[in-house]
Amino acid sequence: MESSFIGNVIDHYRIIEQLGIGGMGVVFKAINININKIVALKMIAPGLALNDNFIQRFKTEAKALAKLDDFNIVSITDLRRDKDQWFIVMEYVDGINLYDRIKKEGPYSCKESIPILKQILTAIGHAHKAGIIHRDIKPNNIMVTKEGVVKITDFGLAKDQNKSTSTVSITSGGTLYYMSPEHVKGFSYTDGRSDLYSIGMTYYEMITGKVPFQNINSDFDMRERIIRKDFEKPSIYNPKIPPGLEAIVMKSIAKDPDMRYQTAEEMLAALTKFEKTYKNGQPVFKGSGKALADGNSFEDETESKKKGSFFKIAAFVVALLFLFYLASIFYPELKGLSAQKEQTNIPARDTTDIVQTQTPEPGSPPEGQPLQTENRVKETVKPTEQKAPVFSSLSVRSVPARANVYLNGRLKGKTPLQLKNLKNGQYRLNIRKQGFAEYSKRIVHPWGKKKSIDARLTILTGGLTISVKPRDAQIFVDGKAASKLNLSRLSAGQHSIEIRKEGFAPDIKTVKIEPHTVKNISAALVPLKSSLSVQVLPWGSIYIDGELRRAETDIQYTEPLAPGNYSVKIIHPTFGMWQKTVSVKAGGVSSLVVDFNKTRAVKIVALDEKGNSLSAAIFVDGKDTEHRTPGAISVHIGSRLISVKKEGYRAVTGTVTLMIDDRFNEEQTFIMKKVK
Repeated sequence: MESSFIGNVIDHYRIIEQLGIGGMGVVFKAINININKIVALKMIAPGLALNDNFIQRFKTEAKALAKLDDFNIVSITDLRRDKDQWFIVMEYVDGINLYDRIKKEGPYSCKESIPILKQILTAIGHAHKAGIIHRDIKPNNIMVTKEGVVKITDFGLAKDQNKSTSTVSITSGGTLYYMSPEHVKGFSYTDGRSDLYSIGMTYYEMITGKVPFQNINSDFDMRERIIRKDFEKPSIYNPKIPPGLEAIVMKSIAKDPDMRYQTAEEMLAALTKFEKTYKNGQPVFKGSGKALADGNSFEDETESKKKGSFFKIAAFVVALLFLFYLASIFYPELKGLSAQKEQTNIPARDTTDIVQTQTPEPGSPPEGQPLQTENRVKETVKPTEQKAPVFSSLSVRSVPARANVYLNGRLKGKTPLQLKNLKNGQYRLNIRKQGFAEYSKRIVHPWGKKKSIDARLTILTGGLTISVKPRDAQIFVDGKAASKLNLSRLSAGQHSIEIRKEGFAPDIKTVKIEPHTVKNISAALVPLKSSLSVQVLPWGSIYIDGELRRAETDIQYTEPLAPGNYSVKIIHPTFGMWQKTVSVKAGGVSSLVVDFNKTRAVKIVALDEKGNSLSAAIFVDGKDTEHRTPGAISVHIGSRLISVKKEGYRAVTGTVTLMIDDRFNEEQTFIMKKVK
């Protein structure tokens, strides 16, 4: 398709070059010959022109883009139709998408990535406010210009929340790596939080260069990981990622939508708050040397230390002046009191009160006349001196460790534990751990000394008997093979029992073992149904044993099948046909991915009847490749017609049909016979 359009004029747009290929068609760089302006044309593939579903998706993208007016979202000029060819006229972005950038240069640094993430969140926040959910956010759909400006593209799977139903009749789509758990389950009512998940997964790849799906070979296992299993933290792949930024990423890809950020604005606010605590990729410090947790200051560490020293000196001067002030007030009073004590002969170390009383003398004047005065000293009674309490400490250890420690019925912590400042008295010490007999002891501490308690806990055990069908099924207890365990002496408490056999659905049970009792369980495994899963890229029609299963689809197709061999054929109107026999195993999902975008190198050799090498023109599907033998040519995946031509010679084998797949690694030799 792409080669047939280069140089052509459609409507008033001349096609210059191909920019990329997607599920619905090809994106070209073109020029508007009327105004001499470079644009991008997204063109629906001719084979899909009569497919209402794909035409609707194409129109959905145009309408979604038309509703949006944001600097970080690629703008649309028009939706056009030339004969049977639909195309969207869009803003041309001179840049690279995130996928190619990561593949070429590796992961982004935090300093480089945060401005990009902020632009993405701003753009998607604008789309959500307009009622548009993207539903296919991934590195391939995010362009970055040379100036660092983000442009989000490909709204082909967008959903308009302002309408009662989805604008697209499909219930799935997108790229599995970046699909949220609710999207993987096939929910057509995914909301904006699903976009935030995809943004989080995209950013995960930006700062690590990876997605958390290592060593997963099938779509089934990948879906299980997305829906049920926790992801590794980004710092496992890139230890330089700050904990605060990692927390933002992990929250955005939480499996439960309610546990994620609820809006793009909320996630942007969290990112902005984090960014305030980091400057040039490093933590911001204040005078104490501690990182600012609230992110409210960009104060330089050196300036902070200078300010801290200034304030310390100022505080010392103020304190010194205050002490002089106190001395000026109290010094005269203290001096007078000292002199008064010397006159009354009261030792300075005793605390006394001077009391003046009137005492009648013999022959004193009648009542109403002044009496003589005398000074008496009334001593203040000192309280009885109490002895300070003596404290002691207690060290508690146990085997096994991490047992709960109770003192007089109150939980104090887990072993090993150091208890300090114990007052006088008796204590009841209890050590408890699930599956072990309780340790109990009364202690009277030798006060003022350290005491240690070392407790060896006795394990509580019970027995377990298991009967299974089929008999050769494998049994695992808490993840360990039962053959390596003594089932007659299992520790008391909860245990996970898993019974597995290839071709059967696993049976997982939880049993509680009581001390000194034997538990009996049984299980009958259910055989698994076999199935075949087929994914075609960019799209195509799927045939199994000659029967059409899905026409012109890019959505993964899965069909239950009995174990055996099946002929699978994929047809694409541009790339041709791919066909192969596929083996479906019992009790499992056989996955097949046919990607017409891929190419393989095929080495072509031409020899004369004596075995001498000849230079002959190489043709693929009847077209001259402009390559000559001997040499390797790049050939798209699928069934290809290979032939060679040389004047005065003819190929003995004629045209050869080769089925090119991901594993093709053969050399094709043509024997040429001279024509008389």
